[in-house]
Amino acid sequence: MKLIFVTGGCVGETARGSMSPHVLIVKPGEDVVGKIFAFYQKGPSSAVCILSATGTISSVTIRQPSASDGFLTYEGHFEILSLSGSCTFTTGAQRKIGMLSVSLAKPNGEVFGGGVENTLIAATPTQVRIIFNIHMYSLN
Repeated sequence: MKLIFVTGGCVGETARGSMSPHVLIVKPGEDVVGKIFAFYQKGPSSAVCILSATGTISSVTIRQPSASDGFLTYEGHFEILSLSGSCTFTTGAQRKIGMLSVSLAKPNGEVFGGGVENTLIAATPTQVRIIFNIHMYSLN
């Protein structure tokens, strides 16, 4: 893989295509996961890697094996400490394969997190930094 550094990020080129960085802005009340998926649907990307995010979340459901049904939903205002993961999307049924992990801080400083289950609702304008793979055949 060859990396080319440009203002505001870097672009990696591979034999099958290139990697392109992007920043998504998620408005208050919008779903971060839905915004990532919508971005994918508009472009020639086949894979998205979430590098980081900043902002505050108002509602999240995360996987927690210790919970009775395996999930816990939190509502309030939680600062994003980290958001990472990757998604690969298949054509046809638009199936998503992947997982996002989040670490959040409660107002009292307590930290919690886990695998995101379906939605992650923004409380404030939230920036999500992603990098996505563009296949060369998709650009023709």
